[in-house]
Amino acid sequence: MKMRDFVYSSMAIALGLLLFAVSQFRANATEPDMSGSAQAQIESLVEKLQSEDSTSRQIADAAEELGGYGVKASIAVDALTQKLSMRSARVVLFVAEALGKIGAKAIKAVPELRRMCEMSKYRRGYSLDLREPLRKIADKIEQDAADEKLIEEQSKNMYNHMEIPR
Repeated sequence: MKMRDFVYSSMAIALGLLLFAVSQFRANATEPDMSGSAQAQIESLVEKLQSEDSTSRQIADAAEELGGYGVKASIAVDALTQKLSMRSARVVLFVAEALGKIGAKAIKAVPELRRMCEMSKYRRGYSLDLREPLRKIADKIEQDAADEKLIEEQSKNMYNHMEIPR
């Protein structure tokens, strides 16, 4: 009987360590370690998004490039979210894709994405229906955020309830 308890406790410890390792891996993946040049490039792209002189094409290109940085471009979420209300379908689509690539860090953009899902069906001049792509991106961002939260909670709960054999 004692051997079985030892095995179960060992398995619980191993599972806890595995969950902890996964949470640390995800934390490192979501907290970017950027070189100065990447940081400067992202800041430059954010400035281009915010500039009154930028054309729709320049904004779409900046959004596409920011999306390439993934979670590292999380400082651009506010600037990207503001551009969702532009009249250009191309800009809206590239901005939404960039937010989707940023992932869970873009969770505060989800209400605006959902609002744009409804508004895009009434927008004149859109050559394509953006409702489905915007909805999918919003769902992905919400799922990424939920996954991060779940892993964090599971690793905390595992350590709080774990019995260590003596």
